[in-house]
Amino acid sequence: MASPGPFARPSSRRLDVVDGGRDLPAGRATDIDDLYQPVWHGLVPLTVSPKLRDIRSRLDGLPPAMDQNKWLPSDSDEDRREWIRANRAHIRDAAAYTGLPADMLAGIAWQEVQGDPKWADNMAVNYRRSQYEVWPEFQWVAEKVGLPGEADQTSMGPIAIQLRRSAEVLGYDPENLTRDQRDEIQKATQNPSTNIYIASEYLAQLNAESSFANVPADEMTPAQYQELAARYNGGPGWRTDDAQAYGRGFGMNIEDARRALND
Repeated sequence: MASPGPFARPSSRRLDVVDGGRDLPAGRATDIDDLYQPVWHGLVPLTVSPKLRDIRSRLDGLPPAMDQNKWLPSDSDEDRREWIRANRAHIRDAAAYTGLPADMLAGIAWQEVQGDPKWADNMAVNYRRSQYEVWPEFQWVAEKVGLPGEADQTSMGPIAIQLRRSAEVLGYDPENLTRDQRDEIQKATQNPSTNIYIASEYLAQLNAESSFANVPADEMTPAQYQELAARYNGGPGWRTDDAQAYGRGFGMNIEDARRALND
């Protein structure tokens, strides 16, 4: 049987759709499949998914968000503080949109912003795309330079998130993407305004998979904050040492993030 094309409804996804798709209550989905929305119209794939269109509609009236460092690596707390302060309106709106505490999202931003510059992300995704898709038999070369895997596994954006995860939370089927859809996902992930909302959507998805999914945002405990941070870093492997260390780092820096958000 031929594999499904980019127009097909993924058979493993539950698409509860009425007139172009619906949003589930933010942070309250019980199955990752419920987060998918249709990204086709008839036999024509939609480049911009309904979820991405909805996010962009929320940006009306907000100032352009401050971008990540473009040229030089950075590990400056002052730069993190400046980024959160400059983008506090986006952080608060994205958190409200997804049903999360704003300081939870700000804390993840503190962990993720700065780091490698934007050009390094672009180089990584382009290298992986050519290496994996054009010369898959030479994956050993990619492993030698520390860039194994597919292009969709590349983390991008100020609040770093894998392109594959971006595709999922925006309602695309990552197994059946057109080139235009891939380009749109990468653009949205790297754009600082939409990136904040994508990261918040992913946090809401992770929150929905946790044991505290039904805890109101204003009643989450520090331990739940830290677990959600570990889930953001590790995904299914959130109990690993690296992900747990990330969660502890989040806990140590959350007050700095709160001050940047609220000063």
